[in-house]
Amino acid sequence: MRDLASIIGLKVFSSKEGREVGTVSQAIVSLSSGALEGLIVGKGPSEKGIAASDVEVIGTDAVMVGTYRVARHLSELPSLMERRRDPAAGPREVLTAAGRRLGVLSTVYIDPINKRVSRYEVSGGAWRDITEGVICLTPMEGTVDGRDSVVVPAEALAATPGEGGLKQQLAKLSELAKSQAQQAAESLSETGDSVKKGWGGVVGAAKTLAQNAQDKKDEPQASPAAPVAGDAGEASPAAEPPAAAHEPGEGQEPGARDQAQPQEQPSAPPDTSHEDSGWEACQPAPTDDDSGPTEGDDQHNG
Repeated sequence: MRDLASIIGLKVFSSKEGREVGTVSQAIVSLSSGALEGLIVGKGPSEKGIAASDVEVIGTDAVMVGTYRVARHLSELPSLMERRRDPAAGPREVLTAAGRRLGVLSTVYIDPINKRVSRYEVSGGAWRDITEGVICLTPMEGTVDGRDSVVVPAEALAATPGEGGLKQQLAKLSELAKSQAQQAAESLSETGDSVKKGWGGVVGAAKTLAQNAQDKKDEPQASPAAPVAGDAGEASPAAEPPAAAHEPGEGQEPGARDQAQPQEQPSAPPDTSHEDSGWEACQPAPTDDDSGPTEGDDQHNG
């Protein structure tokens, strides 16, 4: 959408000859039908009119027409001549058919593609516009678009609330806050349900583990059977091999190593009792000559 006032001041060119036709001074629209009726270019004696059917493009920086010849004197375009207003005149009043004043015509929005009015705003003054917002109306049947005022049906006002005012913004914010609060409450409720379910699962698992532990504790312990001595079918346990001598570490002193070595136990002397008895039997009996030393022997020794 585009503000109708933004068209004022644009230059008009012909696309066929490339000539400048003039500068737009007024844009004439019907607030009853919503149609663009035409443009007025130039000022004073050089004023001319261009019918809406001859306008090809309403661009951002210029208005294009087919040929410069479409710009004609206003006397040849009675609809534009009748609706033309003095640029120095103030804005038109907007009233209802019941005689209620709504404000003044402020902004008219037009679609530059199809060249039709989409809506127009009615200002009730700075304070009312701030608190209650401007009144937005659309072209409708029964609207009287006169030279000095615009009269709209009374029922049109009831269906068109103000826009942009503090009251409306506060109402929107209130609705938004309520919606967000409701969504937050629903989210918290869902979260609480999830937490409850999760906690219930944890408690159930803990109870199950405790019950399993109690069941295992209550089970009787089976004692191992004692081995039966002399059982023919059971082999006697093999004797354990002697423990290996402790090898002292490298850091130990030689004395410590010697002390670490196990001492050998002396073996018992062999039993020779049977041998002595035989040996004594084989010895000759002592004689008198052998009983002691003789006199001669004593002398000889002496």
